[in-house]
Amino acid sequence: MILLRKLFAKIYLFLVFAVFATGIGCSNKAQNDAAHDHSNAFEPVQYTAYSDHFEVFAEASPFILGKPTPILAHFTQLRDFAPLQGGKVVVSLVIGSSGIRQTCEAPLRKGIYQFSLNPV
Repeated sequence: MILLRKLFAKIYLFLVFAVFATGIGCSNKAQNDAAHDHSNAFEPVQYTAYSDHFEVFAEASPFILGKPTPILAHFTQLRDFAPLQGGKVVVSLVIGSSGIRQTCEAPLRKGIYQFSLNPV
């Protein structure tokens, strides 16, 4: 359980990074808004983190206030490079003193957990 907590601390850092990256927008005010296309502005953010016993690879779109953001997280055990077979995983997104949390009781498939966080 302690090993997973260390890994989840890294996932938390990923979520903080994703929120930070969401706040970075176009800063070039000289561009014409009509010619400035934002249709591909929100590329998925990918993050890989390691603990002594696990690897997690997570992918999510940047968070947008009031819109659900799907997150896929792949957990691998490093001792045999096998996917995590089961277990409860909790993901939290905390900004300042408020936050949201979601618990997945079991993986979607072996090693793959799917979350959807809705920043409010």
